[in-house]
Amino acid sequence: MSITRAVRRTAVTGAALVCAVTGPVGTAGASTTAGWIGYGYANTGNGVRCVQEAVNNSPAPAHVTVDGAFGSQTYSGIKSFQQWWNHTGYSPHLSVDGVVGPQTGDQMLGYVGAGCYLYVPSTD
Repeated sequence: MSITRAVRRTAVTGAALVCAVTGPVGTAGASTTAGWIGYGYANTGNGVRCVQEAVNNSPAPAHVTVDGAFGSQTYSGIKSFQQWWNHTGYSPHLSVDGVVGPQTGDQMLGYVGAGCYLYVPSTD
């Protein structure tokens, strides 16, 4: 085995070990610049898809089709999530408006994977 190949193998092994111990790089923070999601906003497919997954993964009494398209079903699902959140007594109190801004986004991110952090608005 050449020295160059040995160095590459060691670097790759070291990087894999760091990821295994610390987790993937770049997933620690959510987005403070992601656009709001709802009627009247420029909805992106990924952001809407993440919100739909959050609604389905949460205990809120709603189920929506995960298709990345914002419509009445997603709007109702967001409102259901916001009502459920408020009913639990958790803080903060969310406006039940069918819009995912930073406060609703913060709570929804708990029900989706880190891959959604870039697409759902958040205060962090």
